[in-house]
Amino acid sequence: MRNKASAVAGALVALAALLTGCSSGRGVNALPPGLSSPGSPQAVSPVAGGVALWISSPQQNEIFGLGKDGTRVLTKIDGAANSCYSPNGIKVDHGGNLWVACYSNYPLSTCQGGSPGCEGLVQMYPSGSVQPVTYRPLKGSCAGNRRHEICSDTFAAPSDVALDASGNVFSVNATIGGCTEGSNWVSCGGNDSGSFSYWIVGKPIRPMRIAAIDNMQAASYLDADAAGNLYVSGSVSGTCVPPACATIVDEIAKPTSKSRVVTQIIGPTSDQLGGVYVSKNGSVLDVVDETARTISQYALPWVASETPFNVLGPTLEQMGKGEPIAGGFDKAEKHLAIGDADGWIDVGDVAGNRWSAVGKRDLKRGNAGAAYVPSDK
Repeated sequence: MRNKASAVAGALVALAALLTGCSSGRGVNALPPGLSSPGSPQAVSPVAGGVALWISSPQQNEIFGLGKDGTRVLTKIDGAANSCYSPNGIKVDHGGNLWVACYSNYPLSTCQGGSPGCEGLVQMYPSGSVQPVTYRPLKGSCAGNRRHEICSDTFAAPSDVALDASGNVFSVNATIGGCTEGSNWVSCGGNDSGSFSYWIVGKPIRPMRIAAIDNMQAASYLDADAAGNLYVSGSVSGTCVPPACATIVDEIAKPTSKSRVVTQIIGPTSDQLGGVYVSKNGSVLDVVDETARTISQYALPWVASETPFNVLGPTLEQMGKGEPIAGGFDKAEKHLAIGDADGWIDVGDVAGNRWSAVGKRDLKRGNAGAAYVPSDK
């Protein structure tokens, strides 16, 4: 990642190193397996009506609910009060529920040196509710894992979240540790690959699964299309030291199946590829280029050697600054909002490709995600 994006997103590769030794399922405030509701009634301020746009601020551990023009903060979620530190990628589903990827359930500084109970979380705020439902890793064993599957007790640091039409919840992670399996043995050790996790909505007794993305050193953002395929952006595996990392986009077919297939479809590029978002009822893939400040649009289903049929942007600069990270469309897909690492929201009128930079002082510390209410999901 480049320096500005690293300041907002936490530098996924560095984060994995920071959290080495953290384990799930132990320690003070460790959450019970499956789903839980650890939120405080004060986690959302009383003025919650009229929110039209959610914005995540990793540095402030908060998610802001804004009005239609994006300039007035109506409410805010205190992530720290709900064990959600560094909230990053966010989505709003067709029911108006807010989904949040949380890097950690403790302040990152406390997870050094093998502090117990450290883990990343995915949270869902039901429409109109002050209590989050939390999806968390389950403590487990390497025994029986398929080759290229990562142990379920391995730390996962979610950076984005998505849902498919079948009700599966996905997140992408920076991970540490993993397993390989032979005909009669299982070996667990270090693994610097990116990964994705998935759960079944409403079935808390089902464990989370974590699968490696072997060609990525750290996975950053993702979304799902109408057929259930995943699209994931991240840095290329190898000797990558942020911010000097080439980035790519993968398509993952049948992601919950034993026969899943990972195919690199974009890159590698020295530009920093950020958010990926599937629009137009699953027929368009939108990819944010943080460096060029553009959003490339590709037709789905993907075909080999495909090029963008349209490019939105560039988003605006202010005093030489500007770095769009990730976001999404409103219900009519007339507007696209993207959190900007330099302290505002990039809002685009899609038809005219006209852009504005909006926001108040609450957003000045940098923003990683944006989601309209209602969205086009």
